[in-house]
Amino acid sequence: MRRIEVQYKQTLLDIALQEYGSIDGVYWLVEDNGLDSIIDNVAVGQLLIIRNDVVNMGMRNFLQTYKVSTADEQTQATGIGFWVLEQDFKIQ
Repeated sequence: MRRIEVQYKQTLLDIALQEYGSIDGVYWLVEDNGLDSIIDNVAVGQLLIIRNDVVNMGMRNFLQTYKVSTADEQTQATGIGFWVLEQDFKIQ
């Protein structure tokens, strides 16, 4: 087992996909880290125990090879579902 540090905007599902190649790994995260449920919030900088097992090695390798990550400080939700009336979207 090893430890990783939670990055900005990461959720347990993000970490499960990144480390185990599948969101099914979220159950291992909950079990190994004494969490209450799969929807628990994790804090930036929090250390999580990661098993050496992998659910989907192909997906994990793909994400690592192409440096795909949900932990991106530049990520900002956009689109009509995130617009603020009179600020982002003007009504005339």
